[in-house]
Amino acid sequence: MTKMPRGRNVFTGMLLFAAVISLMPTSVSAQSMPANAHTKSYGEGWDCDVGFREAKGLCKAVTLPANSYATNKTYGSGWECKHGFEKEKNVCSAILIPNHAYLTSSGDQWRCSRGFMKATSGCAAIIVPENGRLSEDSYGKGWECNLRFLAKDGACIAVYVPENAYFDPSSYGTSWRCEYGYQATDVACNKIIVPENGFMVTASTGPGWKCDRGYQIRGQACIAVKVPQNAHLNYRGNSWECNKPYNKKQSSCLLS
Repeated sequence: MTKMPRGRNVFTGMLLFAAVISLMPTSVSAQSMPANAHTKSYGEGWDCDVGFREAKGLCKAVTLPANSYATNKTYGSGWECKHGFEKEKNVCSAILIPNHAYLTSSGDQWRCSRGFMKATSGCAAIIVPENGRLSEDSYGKGWECNLRFLAKDGACIAVYVPENAYFDPSSYGTSWRCEYGYQATDVACNKIIVPENGFMVTASTGPGWKCDRGYQIRGQACIAVKVPQNAHLNYRGNSWECNKPYNKKQSSCLLS
Protein backbone atom coordinates (compact mmCIF):
# COMPACT_ATOMS: atom_id res chain seq x y z
CA MET A 1 0.00 0.00 0.00
CA THR A 2 1.38 3.37 -1.05
CA LYS A 3 1.67 5.89 1.76
CA MET A 4 0.58 9.52 1.17
CA PRO A 5 3.20 12.13 1.81
CA ARG A 6 3.00 13.66 5.29
CA GLY A 7 2.48 17.17 3.87
CA ARG A 8 -0.58 16.02 1.90
CA ASN A 9 -2.13 14.53 5.08
CA VAL A 10 -1.77 17.88 6.88
CA PHE A 11 -3.32 19.77 3.95
CA THR A 12 -6.28 17.34 3.76
CA GLY A 13 -6.86 17.75 7.52
CA MET A 14 -6.95 21.53 7.23
CA LEU A 15 -9.57 21.31 4.46
CA LEU A 16 -11.78 19.07 6.59
CA PHE A 17 -11.47 21.44 9.57
CA ALA A 18 -12.44 24.45 7.45
CA ALA A 19 -15.48 22.58 6.12
CA VAL A 20 -16.65 21.80 9.65
CA ILE A 21 -16.16 25.45 10.75
CA SER A 22 -18.21 26.71 7.80
CA LEU A 23 -21.15 24.54 8.84
CA MET A 24 -21.16 25.93 12.42
CA PRO A 25 -23.40 28.94 13.40
CA THR A 26 -21.69 32.32 13.01
CA SER A 27 -22.08 33.04 16.73
CA VAL A 28 -23.78 31.68 19.76
CA SER A 29 -25.47 35.07 20.30
CA ALA A 30 -27.03 35.04 16.82
CA GLN A 31 -28.24 31.45 17.31
CA SER A 32 -29.94 32.30 20.65
CA MET A 33 -31.33 35.73 19.60
CA PRO A 34 -35.09 35.89 20.39
CA ALA A 35 -37.84 37.31 18.25
CA ASN A 36 -38.22 41.10 18.08
CA ALA A 37 -34.46 41.59 18.58
CA HIS A 38 -31.48 42.57 16.47
CA THR A 39 -27.73 42.09 16.58
CA LYS A 40 -25.86 44.86 18.38
CA SER A 41 -24.24 47.38 16.08
CA TYR A 42 -20.96 46.85 17.95
CA GLY A 43 -19.72 44.19 20.33
CA GLU A 44 -21.38 40.82 20.76
CA GLY A 45 -24.95 39.91 21.61
CA TRP A 46 -28.30 41.44 20.75
CA ASP A 47 -30.73 44.17 21.75
CA CYS A 48 -34.50 44.26 21.71
CA ASP A 49 -36.22 46.24 18.96
CA VAL A 50 -37.88 49.58 19.71
CA GLY A 51 -41.09 48.97 21.66
CA PHE A 52 -39.74 45.80 23.29
CA ARG A 53 -37.81 45.08 26.48
CA GLU A 54 -35.62 42.16 27.54
CA ALA A 55 -37.18 39.87 30.14
CA LYS A 56 -35.65 36.49 30.96
CA GLY A 57 -33.93 36.23 27.59
CA LEU A 58 -36.98 37.29 25.59
CA CYS A 59 -38.11 40.59 24.07
CA LYS A 60 -41.55 41.45 25.42
CA ALA A 61 -43.66 44.28 24.01
CA VAL A 62 -43.92 47.50 26.06
CA THR A 63 -47.56 48.40 26.74
CA LEU A 64 -48.11 51.86 25.22
CA PRO A 65 -51.05 54.00 26.29
CA ALA A 66 -52.87 56.11 23.74
CA ASN A 67 -50.99 59.19 22.47
CA SER A 68 -47.57 57.86 23.53
CA TYR A 69 -44.45 56.48 21.84
CA ALA A 70 -41.76 53.98 22.82
CA THR A 71 -38.44 55.42 24.01
CA ASN A 72 -36.36 52.23 23.78
CA LYS A 73 -34.88 53.06 27.21
CA THR A 74 -34.04 50.24 29.59
CA TYR A 75 -35.25 52.26 32.60
CA GLY A 76 -38.47 54.06 33.49
CA SER A 77 -41.81 53.31 31.86
CA GLY A 78 -40.31 52.80 28.41
CA TRP A 79 -42.61 55.38 26.84
CA GLU A 80 -43.26 59.13 26.70
CA CYS A 81 -46.28 61.20 25.79
CA LYS A 82 -46.54 62.76 22.35
CA HIS A 83 -46.34 66.51 21.69
CA GLY A 84 -49.31 68.26 23.33
CA PHE A 85 -49.90 65.55 25.94
CA GLU A 86 -48.69 65.11 29.52
CA LYS A 87 -48.15 62.01 31.63
CA GLU A 88 -50.71 61.43 34.38
CA LYS A 89 -50.01 58.12 36.12
CA ASN A 90 -50.18 55.57 33.28
CA VAL A 91 -52.01 57.61 30.65
CA CYS A 92 -51.27 60.58 28.35
CA SER A 93 -53.79 63.37 28.82
CA ALA A 94 -54.19 66.26 26.40
CA ILE A 95 -52.75 69.54 27.75
CA LEU A 96 -55.60 72.02 28.20
CA ILE A 97 -54.48 75.45 27.01
CA PRO A 98 -56.41 78.37 28.57
CA ASN A 99 -57.37 81.57 26.78
CA HIS A 100 -54.48 83.95 26.02
CA ALA A 101 -51.92 81.14 26.24
CA TYR A 102 -49.96 78.92 23.87
CA LEU A 103 -48.26 75.53 23.89
CA THR A 104 -44.48 75.79 24.33
CA SER A 105 -42.10 74.33 21.77
CA SER A 106 -41.31 71.42 24.11
CA GLY A 107 -44.96 70.41 23.80
CA ASP A 108 -45.36 69.47 27.44
CA GLN A 109 -46.59 72.75 29.01
CA TRP A 110 -48.27 76.06 28.21
CA ARG A 111 -47.28 79.69 28.72
CA CYS A 112 -49.26 82.92 28.87
CA SER A 113 -49.13 85.30 25.90
CA ARG A 114 -47.51 88.74 26.19
CA GLY A 115 -49.64 91.06 28.32
CA PHE A 116 -50.93 88.21 30.46
CA MET A 117 -49.55 86.30 33.43
CA LYS A 118 -50.31 82.91 34.95
CA ALA A 119 -53.10 82.94 37.54
CA THR A 120 -55.14 80.28 39.32
CA SER A 121 -57.82 80.22 36.63
CA GLY A 122 -55.45 80.53 33.66
CA CYS A 123 -53.96 83.74 32.21
CA ALA A 124 -54.97 87.08 33.70
CA ALA A 125 -54.38 90.43 31.99
CA ILE A 126 -51.45 92.47 33.39
CA ILE A 127 -52.58 95.89 34.60
CA VAL A 128 -49.84 98.38 33.69
CA PRO A 129 -49.94 101.64 35.68
CA GLU A 130 -49.50 105.09 34.15
CA ASN A 131 -45.88 105.83 33.18
CA GLY A 132 -45.16 102.10 33.07
CA ARG A 133 -44.73 99.42 30.40
CA LEU A 134 -44.81 95.64 30.03
CA SER A 135 -41.56 94.00 31.07
CA GLU A 136 -39.72 91.22 29.26
CA ASP A 137 -39.26 89.18 32.44
CA SER A 138 -41.19 85.93 32.84
CA TYR A 139 -41.47 86.51 36.60
CA GLY A 140 -42.53 89.34 38.93
CA LYS A 141 -45.46 91.68 38.40
CA GLY A 142 -45.09 91.73 34.60
CA TRP A 143 -44.46 95.48 34.25
CA GLU A 144 -41.81 98.09 34.97
CA CYS A 145 -41.72 101.86 35.18
CA ASN A 146 -40.51 104.16 32.43
CA LEU A 147 -37.25 106.07 32.74
CA ARG A 148 -37.20 108.58 35.63
CA PHE A 149 -40.03 106.76 37.41
CA LEU A 150 -39.87 104.22 40.26
CA ALA A 151 -42.38 101.55 41.26
CA LYS A 152 -44.12 102.14 44.59
CA ASP A 153 -47.38 100.63 45.87
CA GLY A 154 -48.42 99.49 42.38
CA ALA A 155 -47.78 102.88 40.76
CA CYS A 156 -44.92 104.62 38.94
CA ILE A 157 -43.76 107.67 40.88
CA ALA A 158 -41.70 110.41 39.20
CA VAL A 159 -38.12 110.77 40.48
CA TYR A 160 -36.78 114.29 41.05
CA VAL A 161 -33.42 114.66 39.27
CA PRO A 162 -31.58 117.90 40.13
CA GLU A 163 -29.54 119.97 37.72
CA ASN A 164 -26.14 118.49 36.78
CA ALA A 165 -27.36 114.97 37.68
CA TYR A 166 -28.66 111.91 35.85
CA PHE A 167 -31.26 109.26 36.68
CA ASP A 168 -29.80 106.08 38.20
CA PRO A 169 -32.28 103.67 39.86
CA SER A 170 -29.37 101.67 41.34
CA SER A 171 -28.32 104.65 43.48
CA TYR A 172 -29.64 103.93 46.97
CA GLY A 173 -31.88 106.62 48.46
CA THR A 174 -31.91 109.23 45.69
CA SER A 175 -32.17 107.20 42.43
CA TRP A 176 -29.88 109.77 40.80
CA ARG A 177 -26.16 110.57 40.65
CA CYS A 178 -24.26 113.77 40.06
CA GLU A 179 -22.38 114.27 36.81
CA TYR A 180 -18.58 114.23 36.83
CA GLY A 181 -17.23 117.38 38.47
CA TYR A 182 -20.17 117.72 40.85
CA GLN A 183 -20.85 116.39 44.34
CA ALA A 184 -24.21 115.46 45.82
CA THR A 185 -25.93 117.03 48.80
CA ASP A 186 -29.43 115.98 49.88
CA VAL A 187 -31.22 117.63 46.93
CA ALA A 188 -28.56 119.17 44.70
CA CYS A 189 -25.28 118.64 42.85
CA ASN A 190 -22.66 121.24 43.76
CA LYS A 191 -19.66 121.98 41.57
CA ILE A 192 -16.39 120.63 42.98
CA ILE A 193 -13.77 123.36 43.40
CA VAL A 194 -10.29 121.84 43.03
CA PRO A 195 -7.55 123.90 44.72
CA GLU A 196 -4.14 124.60 43.22
CA ASN A 197 -1.84 121.56 43.30
CA GLY A 198 -4.85 119.24 43.51
CA PHE A 199 -6.84 116.93 41.18
CA MET A 200 -10.42 115.71 40.95
CA VAL A 201 -11.44 112.16 42.02
CA THR A 202 -14.62 110.13 41.56
CA ALA A 203 -14.90 108.99 45.21
CA SER A 204 -18.42 109.30 46.60
CA THR A 205 -17.09 110.54 49.95
CA GLY A 206 -14.69 113.33 50.86
CA PRO A 207 -14.28 116.72 49.18
CA GLY A 208 -14.13 115.26 45.66
CA TRP A 209 -10.45 116.05 45.17
CA LYS A 210 -6.98 115.07 46.39
CA CYS A 211 -3.64 116.83 46.56
CA ASP A 212 -0.74 116.11 44.21
CA ARG A 213 2.19 114.12 45.55
CA GLY A 214 4.28 116.31 47.83
CA TYR A 215 1.23 118.22 49.08
CA GLN A 216 -1.23 117.61 51.90
CA ILE A 217 -4.82 118.77 52.51
CA ARG A 218 -5.12 121.71 54.82
CA GLY A 219 -8.71 122.97 54.95
CA GLN A 220 -9.72 123.69 51.35
CA ALA A 221 -6.13 123.99 50.07
CA CYS A 222 -3.12 121.82 49.19
CA ILE A 223 -0.04 122.79 51.21
CA ALA A 224 3.48 121.64 50.28
CA VAL A 225 4.95 118.98 52.56
CA LYS A 226 8.11 120.26 54.27
CA VAL A 227 10.58 117.36 54.24
CA PRO A 228 13.39 117.79 56.81
CA GLN A 229 17.00 116.74 56.30
CA ASN A 230 17.62 112.96 56.21
CA ALA A 231 13.95 112.28 55.36
CA HIS A 232 11.81 111.44 52.32
CA LEU A 233 8.15 111.50 51.27
CA ASN A 234 6.07 108.54 52.44
CA TYR A 235 4.40 106.16 49.96
CA ARG A 236 1.22 108.26 49.92
CA GLY A 237 3.24 111.37 49.17
CA ASN A 238 1.31 113.48 51.69
CA SER A 239 3.80 113.34 54.60
CA TRP A 240 7.41 112.31 55.34
CA GLU A 241 9.41 109.67 57.15
CA CYS A 242 13.06 109.38 58.18
CA ASN A 243 15.78 107.66 56.21
CA LYS A 244 17.44 104.67 57.87
CA PRO A 245 19.07 104.70 60.42
CA TYR A 246 17.55 108.06 61.50
CA ASN A 247 14.56 108.30 63.84
CA LYS A 248 11.82 110.89 63.98
CA LYS A 249 12.15 113.44 66.76
CA GLN A 250 9.27 115.92 66.48
CA SER A 251 9.88 117.60 63.09
CA SER A 252 13.46 116.33 62.60
CA CYS A 253 15.31 113.09 61.79
CA LEU A 254 18.14 112.36 64.27
CA LEU A 255 20.45 109.46 65.03
CA SER A 256 19.62 107.71 68.28
